[in-house]
Amino acid sequence: NEQKDTGSFYTPRQIVEYMVDQSLIEYFKTKTRIEESKLSAIVSYDLTDDADHPLLDDEKQDLISAIESLKILDPACGSGAYPIGALQKIVYILQQIDPDCKLWLEKKLKGVPELYKQKIINEVKQNPFDYTRKLDVIKNSIFGVDIQPVAVDVSRLRCFLTLVVESEIDDAKPNRGIEPLPNLDFKFVCANT
Repeated sequence: NEQKDTGSFYTPRQIVEYMVDQSLIEYFKTKTRIEESKLSAIVSYDLTDDADHPLLDDEKQDLISAIESLKILDPACGSGAYPIGALQKIVYILQQIDPDCKLWLEKKLKGVPELYKQKIINEVKQNPFDYTRKLDVIKNSIFGVDIQPVAVDVSRLRCFLTLVVESEIDDAKPNRGIEPLPNLDFKFVCANT
């Protein structure tokens, strides 16, 4: 642990958050032409710096495109702190740049056959935006490997739980309105990296 000026140590959560932030900033710098000060502002949980460094509409579109092609692999995922931290940060960024999911939906629908377009639109309308965002990031961007089977199971469980908390319960619907969770067997695997 690094020592702060106050003499106290950073918590593991703060270390993971710092690693996630720096990784995303570096990734966005390679995939967009957005100034680093704007990237730092959008990645931080502090909303005051967002007002000081507002994003243009085309920059928001660039970020959504970059997130769409993002792949994160934690080669020693353990309990899944880094992948879940990255998931939460990506969802937070999407909440800030696209609160109504319009830009994300436009990006998703490009080049998709007409029959499948309606399925995507229905999924977005039927589920909370954060559920849809998290599910998409988990399906397309997050991967983990660990040598210990229990660590892989814990990482998968954390992904499931982060989706369940976003689900809306409706007792009138089959299965109380909860969608089946994705198969994460190929997202988090037990192996020696």
